[in-house]
Amino acid sequence: MREYEHEFADHWFYTPTLIEKAGGLNIIRAGQNLAKSNYHIGPRFIAYFSLHCILGGSGTYINEGKQYKIKSGDIFCLFANHTHSYFTSQQEHLEMFWIAFDGRQALPMLSKLGITEENTCVHEVLTTMSRNTIENLIHLFQNYDENKQFKKISYIYELFDNLYAEISKRNIQPKPKKDWVQNGIDYIELYYSEGITVADVAEYVGINRTHFSNMFTKKVGRSPYSYLQGKIMKRAEELLSTTSNSVTEIALSLNFSDVYSFSRSFKNYYGMSPTDFRHEIKRD
Repeated sequence: MREYEHEFADHWFYTPTLIEKAGGLNIIRAGQNLAKSNYHIGPRFIAYFSLHCILGGSGTYINEGKQYKIKSGDIFCLFANHTHSYFTSQQEHLEMFWIAFDGRQALPMLSKLGITEENTCVHEVLTTMSRNTIENLIHLFQNYDENKQFKKISYIYELFDNLYAEISKRNIQPKPKKDWVQNGIDYIELYYSEGITVADVAEYVGINRTHFSNMFTKKVGRSPYSYLQGKIMKRAEELLSTTSNSVTEIALSLNFSDVYSFSRSFKNYYGMSPTDFRHEIKRD
């Protein structure tokens, strides 16, 4: 590590690749350090997120006025545009690894670790596995090869997975309130064209079908069966309107057993057969 006024440190800077941008987690920089007795960062703010893993020592971390005592095994995250500062204890100098990032996956991934804007520090979560992954990352950063970008991405997700496993095991992460109806909607939105039934949706969310149907209807204003059929029929309408695929191809692509059952369902929903619907579209 290179010596600076208040620390020994390595800093690695990156421009996110197209693959990283497409994945939603853009790595901006990373680093490791060993603090000197005068180590003190901030108060300041940054324009991205920076997850710090404390490998040794102890100190103090302050985020938006909220103070945390930090020590080996803890993690904390600097949030974009949050005023923060942190400094080492005089007796046990901080030793840290950090990785800075942004992207659309940043907040959901941090949330999985129980890290939010209100609570940016989690104590005693670095396990042997986490530390091994960090060592692998440090080695890769020190000897970085652009051809190993997949390896870099995999190690970063591995680190989050290791942290999440420990947090889940110890029940540190606050458990979100279950929203069975929204989970059911999400399932339908994803798999409506795969031949799923209301029973499949209820089994996925883990509650009785009748109870799920009643809750769904009360919240959404229509039954889950009606909602599911609506998604299928809207997709059928779109395919009939915008593609040249045959009615049979569309029927089988939407997981109907044959064109006749598809035509019957479509006519019950729209009041005309798929063929007549397509003719109407062409006339318009």
